[in-house]
Amino acid sequence: MKKSLFVFPIILLLFTGGLFAQQMNLDTVLEDSAWIVEEAVPAGITVAILNFDSSSEALSEYVLTELAAKLYAGQLVTVIERQTILPVAREMNLNLSGDVSDQSAQAVGQRVGAQSVVSGSLTDMGSFHRARIRIIHTANMGIQAQIFLDLDNEQIASLMADF
Repeated sequence: MKKSLFVFPIILLLFTGGLFAQQMNLDTVLEDSAWIVEEAVPAGITVAILNFDSSSEALSEYVLTELAAKLYAGQLVTVIERQTILPVAREMNLNLSGDVSDQSAQAVGQRVGAQSVVSGSLTDMGSFHRARIRIIHTANMGIQAQIFLDLDNEQIASLMADF
């Protein structure tokens, strides 16, 4: 997919600045995040979805699974299975259920053959939760995209209660 140099900065502006006031539901955040990943990296690249840090391990696993599924469905990138990533992370004494440094993300990504890694977090901001997704190039640790999206507290509380 050929990207216009003019369109991509506008997309990043929308997702990093224009949506702060709008609180979204988790499914929309995941769909938008998958779309941004596909736009931020070249078509056909191999991506490892490493971690999603939240106060609920079950919610984090849900986010990782759903994001991977949405990327699989888009068929623009190759997603490395989580079962491939976990043994490498364990071997490196890295816990993927918490926050992962860029250096650790790069090392795991390189070891599993990914050109880019995706990691994220969910932070309670008081009146809403903020989801942060980062896409990092494994060769040079450059940030390919960073997405901040705000979620409704009621939905997050409900999801955490369900898990």
